[in-house]
Amino acid sequence: MSEEYGEQELEAIHQQVDGWFDEFIKSPQYERLTETQKDEAPGVIRLFVEYSYNYVGVAPAGWGRRQVIECCVEVLPRKVSGELTFFQAVAPVLAAFFTFLAEKALLRNGAALAETVAGLDREIVAASQDTRDWGPAKAFMMAAQQAGVDVRDQRALNQFTEEYNQRFIP
Repeated sequence: MSEEYGEQELEAIHQQVDGWFDEFIKSPQYERLTETQKDEAPGVIRLFVEYSYNYVGVAPAGWGRRQVIECCVEVLPRKVSGELTFFQAVAPVLAAFFTFLAEKALLRNGAALAETVAGLDREIVAASQDTRDWGPAKAFMMAAQQAGVDVRDQRALNQFTEEYNQRFIP
C-alpha cells in the first residue's frame, strides 16, 4: 500500500466518522456525558480513529476487542501528549460513541466494544501517567508543558528545544 493511498483511505475514514460524530452529538448517549467529556469527545474520537488506523492497522470495519484494547491502553497513552482530563474521557466517550453506533446499526459489534472500553477506564488513565512507557515525542512535549511552555507557541517551543537539547550535550 502506498503512503498516498493510506492517506486517502484515512481521510475517507475521517469523513465517515465525522458524519457519525455529527449524529452522535445529537444523541442521548452524548447528552449523558459530562461537560468535560463532551469537550474532549472530538479529540478522543479523532485520535482513536487515526491511531487505530496508523498504529494498530485497522479501519472502523476492523475494530474488534483486541484492537480497541491495544489502541486505548498501549498506543494512545504512549503517543498522545494530552492532559489527564483527556485520558479520563477516553473510556466514557468511546463507550458512548460505540453504543450510539450499535444502536444506529452503524457498527455491528458496537455494543461489545462499548462494554470492552468501559472496563478499561482505570487502565487507560494509569497507562497515560506511566512515564516509562511514553515515546520520545510525548516525553518531550510533556516536559515542555511541565516547564510551562505554551506548546502552540512555536517560538517558545523552539527556545525550550534548545534548552532541552543542551541537557544532553556534554
